[in-house]
Amino acid sequence: MSAADLPAKAAERRFLEEVPLPAPLRRDLWLDRPADWSRLADSALAWGFRRQRDGEATRADVDAHSLASTWWVEEVAPAVDRIRENAPTDLVDVQLYITELARRDGVAELRWPPSHCCPDHTRQS
Repeated sequence: MSAADLPAKAAERRFLEEVPLPAPLRRDLWLDRPADWSRLADSALAWGFRRQRDGEATRADVDAHSLASTWWVEEVAPAVDRIRENAPTDLVDVQLYITELARRDGVAELRWPPSHCCPDHTRQS
């Protein structure tokens, strides 16, 4: 890690404060751009808000840890599985999901050069 990585690591820390994912999922998180961490947090919090609005969960049911885990299982994992079925890739789940968010929002397609992919020890098979 270098000084250039510090803004992304600070953004990751803020994300994990808002969306406290379980430790096993944290090991596979890898995003280089601070804005992507903010987008990810917004996605999780908006997803939780929609669940409450639609009566799928009450405020009492949605603590931060429960929200984070449920969001990952019900929103992120299925989206990533669909993407992997159609286009195998070596990107980690969070990179695929943030790319999917960009596509959904009509943002220019995100490209991940090999130097921005996660190290081999964090890649998912």
